[in-house]
Parts: sequence; structure tokens; C-alpha cells
Amino acid sequence: ASFNFDAIDKFYMDVEGLDVSILLELDFDRFKIAQIEFEFVHSDGTWTRGQNFIKLLEKLMNSGYTLSKSSEYNIIASK
Repeated sequence: ASFNFDAIDKFYMDVEGLDVSILLELDFDRFKIAQIEFEFVHSDGTWTRGQNFIKLLEKLMNSGYTLSKSSEYNIIASK
């Protein structure tokens, strides 16, 4: 099946350490996502935050998102 959409109200992901890598590849100019919730604690390895985490935060802020923690493991990025 093929879907043709470019706007998403809420995008939630928890893919056990791959969240940040996936979001780094997502084109925020192509897909308009109002709110993204993702796990950040394993962004650069098990229980490790580092350069990938920093790159994603910069990408999200440069794309107009405001960031807040929703739990000790998750961040919400909102427009």
C-alpha cells in the first residue's frame, strides 16, 4: 500500500536505542510533524548520550521545535 501524506499530529517512537538515529535521517522539511516523542537515553549506545543526541537536539531546534522531557527516558519536541 502507498500512503500520500505530509502532516503528522503526533509521532511516538521507542525502538530500543535507534530513535535518535532514525530521527537524524528524517527530513523535517518534507514531513510536517507537530509533536515527536522519542527515547533519548540510548542515543549513543546503551545508557549513553553523546554526539548523536547533541546533533538531534540541534536539528530539532533549528527546525523550530521546542523541547521538554516527558520522563527520565523520553523527550517531546513540539511545534
